[in-house]
Amino acid sequence: MRVKYLSICVILSIILLSGNGSYVSANSSQTNAKIIVDGKELSFEVPPVNADGTVMVPMRPIFEALQAKVSWNEIRRTATAVKETTTIKVTTNSTSAYINEREVILGVRPYVNEGNTMVPVRFISEAFGATVAWNEFTQTVTIKTSALPSTVDPIDTSVGFSEESMTNSNFVNGGKFTAQDDSIYFVGYITRTTRGIFKKNMNSSESPVMITSSSSISSLNVANDWVYYTDFSVYRPLETMGRLYKIKTDGIDRVLLSEKSANNALVHGEWVYFTTFKKFNADAQLYRVKVDGSSEELISDHFQNTFSIVGDQIYYSLFDNSKKSNTIYSMGLDSTGITQLVSYATYNPESIFIIENGLLYFQELSKSKYTFNKIQLDGSQKTAVFVGGSGDHFNVTRGWVYYPNPYDNGSVYRVRTDGSDNTKITEQKGYNVYFSKYNIIYYLDILFGELKVRNAWFNSGFNSSELKNIYEFLEK
Repeated sequence: MRVKYLSICVILSIILLSGNGSYVSANSSQTNAKIIVDGKELSFEVPPVNADGTVMVPMRPIFEALQAKVSWNEIRRTATAVKETTTIKVTTNSTSAYINEREVILGVRPYVNEGNTMVPVRFISEAFGATVAWNEFTQTVTIKTSALPSTVDPIDTSVGFSEESMTNSNFVNGGKFTAQDDSIYFVGYITRTTRGIFKKNMNSSESPVMITSSSSISSLNVANDWVYYTDFSVYRPLETMGRLYKIKTDGIDRVLLSEKSANNALVHGEWVYFTTFKKFNADAQLYRVKVDGSSEELISDHFQNTFSIVGDQIYYSLFDNSKKSNTIYSMGLDSTGITQLVSYATYNPESIFIIENGLLYFQELSKSKYTFNKIQLDGSQKTAVFVGGSGDHFNVTRGWVYYPNPYDNGSVYRVRTDGSDNTKITEQKGYNVYFSKYNIIYYLDILFGELKVRNAWFNSGFNSSELKNIYEFLEK
């Protein structure tokens, strides 16, 4: 009996080491994953395999798609792929791989399956300098052979733009940027403790011009040659901590619009809707005042800070700290007809949502990861878009979601609202992503390190990854 057992072990060992059989771990399974390289889907004789979370694909098709020349050493069971100055070597049943003679330990060793050597697609692609993105819902691996191309997949910028959507989405992302016609307005550091509102004509090479300053500024809105904003100071009592102002776009005629302690403010028609700073364990209040400062009235005393206004509806969220969940509601402009739309898990009490093209987008915490979801504005048809957010800032425009990727050091990515084409568009860390009407993406980058502050604004075209510096402050 013992002899028979040993014989079986020897036979299995010969099969595995010979390379003529298949070696797949117990946690491996065939997958329906699609592999797309530079927009073209690859076809394989043997389908990809998910081995302990690593997608394995037949060697030759992936090497050839990456434009690498491949050779096979039958005696050593080693594949060698060469592309320009990079040489990769992988050996079946070995976790040791080599990039230009530098050893790399693989999480899953290559193996032979039905005569095809299976290799880890991410390792192979990234070793040749490509970028790799995985969409869990569509089971798609997207590979781009240039990490930062001069152009990205084109967007038809002639359709899908909404002034209302732009204003709302920039507002819920902190309101540090807004735009009107050819000019942009943004909040920039002047010193560590002082901020300014800057104006720049994007058709001019002239530097931004500061139109006013304060210790902290947010909720930028621009309408009819006026810039509306909130001015915050921790040195003022709670009742006056935040102030709601408007100022001419040329920096003159600053007007205080309310004596209330304003926090976030959004211009909608002839009204400015604003929330107040809340006392400990109390809700904020939502007020509105006409743009000339008259007819101030209370809309709701059961409110928090994140809200948007679309048409004749106010959309807002309430965070439940005990349940670590957020609930989004809608109501009329006069606070009537309150309707609960969706509840979802999140650790972020300032969790935002974006409304774009009749859909509401939000990030839900599930199994320690955030999933981007979308629903109709009546709360129906909840659909998962993709996994990979941070639970914090993101933005949506023209059928794309833009977000800083927490798994790639905060680099800015974008993904279609159907979950496809998840792509890095810049190495630049993007704390916030804002939009203007004229096809420009704006990034706010704030870095705190070594007791110094850096604040920088960049822009690029929607169809380009080339960044241009707009404004930068670096504490000396």
